[in-house]
Amino acid sequence: MLLPTLVVLTAAPVHLFVYSGVEAPNPAQLMKKYDADAKVINAGGIYGLFHTGLLFEDFDGFNRAPPKGWPEELAPAWTEAMAYCRGTLGPPPWKGSNAPLICSQRITEFLWQKYFAFTHADRVFFVNGFFDAGLDTDEVTGTTFTPGENVEHFILLKGHAKDFPGHLDQAISALMKPDLLQRQPRVVAAALPALNADQKAKATAPRDPFAGRKASSEPVKLAKECDAMPVSLSVTPASVVGAALESRWMASAKGRAPTASCTLDLTTHEEAMGPPLPSTVTVVGATVTCGTATASAEAMQQSLGRNPVDLMTERLLTGLAKSFCR
Repeated sequence: MLLPTLVVLTAAPVHLFVYSGVEAPNPAQLMKKYDADAKVINAGGIYGLFHTGLLFEDFDGFNRAPPKGWPEELAPAWTEAMAYCRGTLGPPPWKGSNAPLICSQRITEFLWQKYFAFTHADRVFFVNGFFDAGLDTDEVTGTTFTPGENVEHFILLKGHAKDFPGHLDQAISALMKPDLLQRQPRVVAAALPALNADQKAKATAPRDPFAGRKASSEPVKLAKECDAMPVSLSVTPASVVGAALESRWMASAKGRAPTASCTLDLTTHEEAMGPPLPSTVTVVGATVTCGTATASAEAMQQSLGRNPVDLMTERLLTGLAKSFCR
């Protein structure tokens, strides 16, 4: 008599791999060398969304929209993270405080946790590689952990520049056997605290695309001047551009009319560009309305030349002067 055979099918483990540092020949493939059955998700591109080369990532004053490459299904989590830091910090500049750095780190971990769950990762691997042929040195660091656990295993290898390929291979091999490595605690931010009423108000305040930028208060040479021009402007809502409009108008215009109450509308959109600029840039549009007088202007958010706020305010003030004096 043949007895029934129980066959247990196990899904292949899902390894989420993140490499950063100097260029290396497809380090994610090294994982397949040591676990051929695993499904390897190369998440280096996601890492780049959180680390764009700044001293710390402030996500454009924590106003950055979900970027290309971030899963659409996780867009609400991205929006929640940006709102959390806007609500707890308020608008920049944040001088003399490490709170922005702490908030940036917190939401980065929060977003990673969401991404780990989205990809159903069983284990996560972070590897960073560096070598300098001139200084004849190399360094490879690696950590691995199970999503949701507050402990990680790590390895650090140092040597000569020629050792880099071997150290990279050795580090990934060692990370596949984490129980043999040293352990250290890690922070898990699976959820963000709820915002109170004041914090919610800060989080939903109109977005300032130039938050944290410095602006000139120097006079602008106006093409037209007349008595109908106001002695000053009062621009709302508060913004970097609005404050610059007020100060530069006071320094430039010689009008006689009472202070004009103005509203400023700021918008952003992406435009395709060609070399040497990035493939796409964010363009800020501004329209200022002071009663019947109005003016509009555009400027790139991250200009390679002049300060975009200065350029924009010059165009707006010139346009306003013409509109007041028509």
